[in-house]
Amino acid sequence: MRCVESVFEVQEGNYQERKGQAETILTQAMLNEIFPDEDEYTVMYEYAVDQIHSYVDQKDEEASAFVTFEQEVTDTKNKKENDSYVTIEFFLQKEGERCLINDFKQIQSEPL
Repeated sequence: MRCVESVFEVQEGNYQERKGQAETILTQAMLNEIFPDEDEYTVMYEYAVDQIHSYVDQKDEEASAFVTFEQEVTDTKNKKENDSYVTIEFFLQKEGERCLINDFKQIQSEPL
């Protein structure tokens, strides 16, 4: 799922690629918040995601998506890894014919 990968798949050197993907799925406000006007930044932790599953909840004009995934976090200094199972709720806003993510909140994160 592109929204999870563009926001949560953080690796050294992939900032511009992630930002390019996010431009098609995030509102401008969310894009500015997650991807400030920097070309790059120092990556202290790398994040890899796997086993992504999504569930859409739609009520009339409002919609959200619950997304679960496994996340591996690696400290770039000591290479220590932590794995967790994450649940996020993405809030969607209709813009024209498309629904864009205008906010999200982490609901749960538990160690694997």
